[in-house]
Amino acid sequence: MMDSLRTAANSLVLKIIFGIIIVSFILTGVSGYLIGGGNNYAAKVNDQEISRGQFEKRLQQRA
Repeated sequence: MMDSLRTAANSLVLKIIFGIIIVSFILTGVSGYLIGGGNNYAAKVNDQEISRGQFEKRLQQRA
């Protein structure tokens, strides 16, 4: 069984699929910083921003 997994892992098709997955993760991660990366708050309610720190603090208090 392990031999068949090794053989499948060495196939060109699987390497191409993994390459596409890796590239998509890289592009998605980078685009998050380029598009809308300036927002440093967890939520915005009635034009009042709630910072990530405030949100995490309240969340820990409830736990």
